[in-house]
Amino acid sequence: MSEKKYFEHVYSPSGFARSHLFFPLIGGFNKMSPEFYFERDYYPAWEFLYVTSGRGWFAINDQWMKLEPGDGLLYDMRLPHKYKADPEDPYEMMYLVFNGDEMKHLMEKWFPSPSTLIRGTAGKEEYETTLIRILKTGESADDKAETETNILIYQMLTQLLKYSRTEPKDLNRAKPESLEHGRMYMEEHFSQAADIQDAAKAAGLSYYHFIRQFKRYYGISPKEYLTKLKIGHAKKILIYSDNQVSEVAEASGFSSYNAFLTTFLQHEGVSPTHFRKTWRLSRYHS
Repeated sequence: MSEKKYFEHVYSPSGFARSHLFFPLIGGFNKMSPEFYFERDYYPAWEFLYVTSGRGWFAINDQWMKLEPGDGLLYDMRLPHKYKADPEDPYEMMYLVFNGDEMKHLMEKWFPSPSTLIRGTAGKEEYETTLIRILKTGESADDKAETETNILIYQMLTQLLKYSRTEPKDLNRAKPESLEHGRMYMEEHFSQAADIQDAAKAAGLSYYHFIRQFKRYYGISPKEYLTKLKIGHAKKILIYSDNQVSEVAEASGFSSYNAFLTTFLQHEGVSPTHFRKTWRLSRYHS
């Protein structure tokens, strides 16, 4: 890709591929203009973007995130999304729009959030190589190429899953058993309004020492970790149940509806009701 030969392919999957395989729909390599801006409400597929140079922004459900060189972004196109380039340094990217049999179920299990951003260079050699192979292999319309592309798309998603779950190198050291006790306490009791004091006691450490050590070994504070557990649990209930939002708040360990609403807005950029509506709509249209 260093030759800067920009292109875009629009693929025509066979009926067999659409019914049985993972298949590409659109893919390419391009540089956006300084004034580039685009938005879409709904498209029945997923997209993976890999930023090779330049900068820009991406939003899903009106929650903006900055994209920089080396970033990889996987997202659900069934939700409202937008792109815009940095006018001073517009981004250049490779991209693949894809879908396939059982894709929805796989993505819900592996990537339950609407978007997954892999910052920097983590794993880029692997998934960049695989993405290039998909773009090249997908040019052919024969059955053999479609089968190989199916394998490559699955391989790319596996690589993205691996690196989306990988901790930075300085956090890969073995975790002290005491901290693991505290972390597991939060895992098991977050829905019962567990607090950091109780987690520190479960770890057998003082409150402040527990906070310092937890952040050192896990990269986030115990409070942030506990909040992520609560929000993740709440999102699953919102998507897969008809429970009232106040019931979701209580079942996820929040002290009040207002505390839940405020925290949810801070983390997801939308209200719990809006989050449920968009996910229900996307599931209905898929």
